[in-house]
Parts: sequence; C-alpha cells; structure tokens
Amino acid sequence: MTPSMRTIRLCCLLTMLARLATAAAEEALPRDPFWPVGYEPPPVAAPAPPPGPARGTPVPRQAAPDWAGARAAVRVSGISQFGNEAPRAIINGQWVAQGETVIVNHDQMRYEFVVSAITSAGVRVAANRILPAAAPEGTSLDADNKGQE
Repeated sequence: MTPSMRTIRLCCLLTMLARLATAAAEEALPRDPFWPVGYEPPPVAAPAPPPGPARGTPVPRQAAPDWAGARAAVRVSGISQFGNEAPRAIINGQWVAQGETVIVNHDQMRYEFVVSAITSAGVRVAANRILPAAAPEGTSLDADNKGQE
C-alpha cells in the first residue's frame, strides 16, 4: 500500500468519525440500540417535589418516644480489636468505634444512639436524640425526649 493510499484512508476514517460525533451531539437523548427504528421515547416529566414538611413547618411531636423499640433494632454483628487499637464493632452493618453514632429508623422516627463502650463482653449504646424520618441533618426534637442509657 502506497503512502498516498494510507493518507486517503486516514482522511476518510477521520471524516466518518467527525460525522458520527456531530450526529451524536445533536441527539437530546442517547438512542438505545434496542429501540425499533423510528421509535421516540415519551417525554420525561419533571420529578415531583418530595413529600414532607416544608422548611419552617413545625415538626409534629411523637406522643412518647419508643427508645426500647429502637434499641431492640440495634444489632451487633461483631466486635474486633487489632493490636493496640481501640476496639470496633459492626452495628447494623456499620463499622463503628466508641463515641460514634448509630442511627435506627423506628416508628417513622430516626433514633440516634452514641456508642458509649465496646468491650469483649458486648457493646453499650446511649440514647442521643430523635429526628423525624424526613428531617434535615442538624435538627432534633427537644432534649426532654432523650432516653436513658
């Protein structure tokens, strides 16, 4: 093959690639290769806003916090200690150390517990705060809803 033939083939290839790139950029949605010829997907509707209280809306209070029910949902899968490091535990599938928090969804509320102790005998958690299930991070109910350790 002569050098001029290689040049011609290279130019043809680059032209075809440029046309494909231009055609792909003009399409709004990428075309699924399994769609029938001429098929157009239905227009995508704007997502509805998530349900829940709007900002500034008071959070409804739960009659009596169920700390015992939420504590029953705290599942310890394992305890481990590597060398001189502080012991760690697997709680509800989350790898935690002493002082870290564990959140449990129970009765349409988020109960937050703090890991107070990890020993070879078990794990102790202390009640920290209650959050509504849809509450933004950093908000909580009054301190009088706190449970006992």
